[in-house]
Amino acid sequence: MSNHLAIATVTASLSARIQEALAQDVPDASVRVGRPDDNGAQDNRAVVNLFLYHVTPNGALRNAHLPVRGTGGRIVARPRVALDLHYLFSFYGDAATYQPERMLGSTVRALEEFPLLTRSQIEKVIDDNPLTLSNSNLHRAEELVRVQPSSLNLEDLSKLWSVFFQVPYALSVAYQCTYVLVEADVAAAPTLPAMLPAIGLIPIGGPRIEAIEAIDGAEFPIVWGGAVRIRGQGFGTFGLGLRVGTIDVVMSEGVVGTDVIELPLTEEALGGADLSSGIHAVRTILPPPEGAPSHLERTSDSAPLVLRSKLTIPADGIEVGEPAFEGVSGTLQVEFSPKIQAGQEVKLFLDERVSNLPRNYVLAPEAMDEGEFPAGTLTFPFTGIRASTYLVRAHVDGIESAMEIEMDADNPNYRQITGPEVQIE
Repeated sequence: MSNHLAIATVTASLSARIQEALAQDVPDASVRVGRPDDNGAQDNRAVVNLFLYHVTPNGALRNAHLPVRGTGGRIVARPRVALDLHYLFSFYGDAATYQPERMLGSTVRALEEFPLLTRSQIEKVIDDNPLTLSNSNLHRAEELVRVQPSSLNLEDLSKLWSVFFQVPYALSVAYQCTYVLVEADVAAAPTLPAMLPAIGLIPIGGPRIEAIEAIDGAEFPIVWGGAVRIRGQGFGTFGLGLRVGTIDVVMSEGVVGTDVIELPLTEEALGGADLSSGIHAVRTILPPPEGAPSHLERTSDSAPLVLRSKLTIPADGIEVGEPAFEGVSGTLQVEFSPKIQAGQEVKLFLDERVSNLPRNYVLAPEAMDEGEFPAGTLTFPFTGIRASTYLVRAHVDGIESAMEIEMDADNPNYRQITGPEVQIE
């Protein structure tokens, strides 16, 4: 492992390596760490400028540490990041005595002769910098840092030096240090050992749901008490199950084929439960292999089932008062299938059917106590409605109720909405 001082330790180790080589080849030369500037060119001193100009994630180890947390958020591995460090070496000195070229040759020879930062070299650098690097543990890292030259063409060098505002170009070479692993200083609790190895066979792929529609066709709404046709692939797999929301379907109540499942929307098919109006996620379930833990259960991608409310107006569901100049007032009872659950938002719409200037009304249900839900019948008070015939529809949590459509081809109203209707007089 290596802590937050690893990057600084690499820079210090490179500086020490180059200074050691220069002491033999160009004795009056020194190493400077930091951003290049024009001071070295002005005083003509022999200087090798070492600058860490770029840091990138290491591609090979970018995701090697995942995941770091187990169930419940418990840390099971130290968070770590693997980095590649990109350095720029710039050489300043007396051009008449070829100092920049001599320092360049000395530097590349030293880095090529020993392309790794050894543990003994790193320990020496740490000892030489007790105030800043005493807590560094790079010498105990899993892998040694490798130093290798980077291939920068003239265009790359031009772009790089353009960021050094008003700094003249100097003879330069780029190197990359691969890789530096920086770990968080947190305690990680290892997972429990496996007491009994269990090997199971899980086939690749699995069932897939492609579409869900009413049994009568895609143009018909899906309603409670009706049936749906689920189209897809791989439904003939042994042990296949079906889950609607959080409810496991009783598969024996439906008809299962290799690419089609026909399922009635009844309490029997849903194990005694019922669905509320709205959108429900449907997915196939494959149990884990025999003897395998339950978390190896496989589910397909979910497909939406849009269950629409079916409205019925009872024969005695309308109560009206005395007609007035501004219109009729009273109450309208509407039966909902499936029942309305507590917390669902319901709006009722009345659309006038016969009029040159048809009117539309939006009604809200009477307030009910939470204990009265689920409710199969809601009462909607109305005031000032014109006496006429109205088409009745509702929105339950934004999902429009099912409409009655004429499907007799010989009827003049073929494929038109015919109900449900209510006559307010």
